[in-house]
Formats: sequence, C-alpha cells, structure tokens
Amino acid sequence: MEQYRIIEKTLEVYKRCDIKKFPIDCFKVIKGLGIPVYKYSELPESKVKKCLLVSNDAFTLQGIIFYNDMFPHKERQRFTLMHEVAHIVLNHVGECVENEKEADFFSSNILAPRAIMQYLHCESVKDIYNTFYVSCMAANRIAKDYQSFCYWTQRNLHKSICEWFFPKKNSYIPMHTEQESENNKDDSEFFSTHLFLMGEGYVFEHAEYYHLHGHNF
Repeated sequence: MEQYRIIEKTLEVYKRCDIKKFPIDCFKVIKGLGIPVYKYSELPESKVKKCLLVSNDAFTLQGIIFYNDMFPHKERQRFTLMHEVAHIVLNHVGECVENEKEADFFSSNILAPRAIMQYLHCESVKDIYNTFYVSCMAANRIAKDYQSFCYWTQRNLHKSICEWFFPKKNSYIPMHTEQESENNKDDSEFFSTHLFLMGEGYVFEHAEYYHLHGHNF
C-alpha cells in the first residue's frame, strides 16, 4: 500500500474515533474501532505465560489485541498497540516484511502526524517526545524521518489532518504534553540520558521481539 494511503487511514481513524488532541488516546482508538482487547492480568495464569512467550508487550491474535498492563514502558507500548491496530485496519493477512513496515509507518504517523509537527513547529526529539508521548527511540527516528517531509506532497491530505485537530474557528490548540525537558540539553544528550535510564538490558530483553515483529521503535 502506498504511504499516502496509509496516512489517509490514520485520518479516517481520527475521525471515526473522535481523536482531537495529543497525545492520542490509544485505547480510545481501539475501542472506537470496535477491536476486542484483553489485559494479560484478566487471563488465567496459564494463558498469561503463553502470552509472555509471544510478547511481554502486546500482540494481535485473530483480530484481538492482547497487552501486558504491567509493562513498565508505556510510551513504547503505545507504539506497539498502534502497530497492532494497523494490521487490523490495513487488512493484513499473514506475516511478511512489507506488512510489518506498513504497520510501523501507520503507528509512527498516527502517533505523530508529520503535518501536525510542522503546524506546531515540533521538530526536535525533545518536543516530539513531550508532545506525542512516544519513546525516545521513536522520537529520534520520527525526527529523522521528518527531515524528508514535504507538506506540498499530498497537500490536501495534510491540510485535512491539520484542520481536523485545529479548526480555523478555534485558535486554541487542544494538547496535553508531558513535563518539558530542560532547555539547555540538546537532543543527543536527551536521547542518551533516556536510554541510560531505560538500561541496555531492556534493549537486549526485547531483541527477540523486535526480530519477530520487525519494528525498531
């Protein structure tokens, strides 16, 4: 599927689920789309063990999303949840590299629409992290991807996204942001600090999951 078609899907989801502020409410999206969702904690212990063998974060099985409500890195889980939503919304069948790439693209863009980034002048890793509540790793990749963003490519689509969140009749920008980082720290220092706090063990712990599911956020 072409990338602009995937971005059109994100706009359809915003409208269907009445998403009008950032960071987006992932569970409102899942509920609004009518996707069944279960917490690991709601399942019998034997099922929980099986779920953890698949992912200690979240996964989709036959159109149902299962997620670990005890997973400590919520910003990372937000990306995974939208990745799983993408497989359902984009009608993916089976597992292949192309489907994983499309799901990553959908997740990245529904969480941090590039048109909105331009509208808000939200271009640094710190601003992306604070505004859209994504992981620092995702914020870093989004910032790099944004460097190649061109508003005038698919101008009407990007304009529609901006007008959905910021109607012209209302100059107020509905946003919820996390506490801002210190202004005297550059992006690279911020990124390094966040990874330090997460710990290298987290990265290695998820290495198998990344390998199986194909996304690097």
